Amino acid sequence: MEQSANDPEGSGTQIQNLECEIQEKTKQMRLLEQRITESSESSVANASLADMQQTLMRLMTQCNEKGFDLEVSEPSHLQFSVF
Repeated sequence: MEQSANDPEGSGTQIQNLECEIQEKTKQMRLLEQRITESSESSVANASLADMQQTLMRLMTQCNEKGFDLEVSEPSHLQFSVF
C-alpha cells in the first residue's frame, strides 16, 4: 500500500500486468478444460468401440454355437423320422 501511495503510475502498471496475467491464465484454463473434455469424449468413444467389438464377438460365438447345435440335431432328427 505504501508503494501505491508513493508511485500511483507504478501501481497502475502493476494492476494492468496482473489483469493480463489473469486473462492469460483464464485462456490456459479454458484450453485445458477443452482438452480434458475432448480426451474424455475420445475415451468414451474408444470404450464404446471396444464394447461393440466385444459384443459382436460374443454374438458371433453364440450364433456359431447355435448353428453347430442345429447341424448336430438335424441329422439325429432325420434319423428318428426315417424310422
